Order: sequence, then C-alpha cells, then structure tokens
Amino acid sequence: MNLTHPIVNMDIRTDIFQSKTPFVLESGQELPELELAYTTYGKLNEAQDNVIWIIHA
Repeated sequence: MNLTHPIVNMDIRTDIFQSKTPFVLESGQELPELELAYTTYGKLNEAQDNVIWIIHA
C-alpha cells in the first residue's frame, strides 16, 4: 500500500455549523434554527481561493 498518496495524508475534518436565528427560505418560509454538517479536506491556501462547494440534500 502506498501511504504517501496525497489523499491518505490529507487533513480531513467534519464539523457542524449551528444558527439559532431564523433562516428564511426562497419560498419565504422560515426555519426557526439551522444545523449544517460539513466536511473539509486539506487546508485553505493563503488567498483562501481553493474551495469547492458540493451541496446535496
């Protein structure tokens, strides 16, 4: 097994963002609070422009 492969050595972190303020949907309806789980792979570069967002339900 090649343990020096970049994916094996990548910093992977899962976290949860929570907001207790109402979140307004495009329909105008409101969610009383919001919880969003996300996973990051690697680190931001100095310019912080190396982000790719993948959003799914």
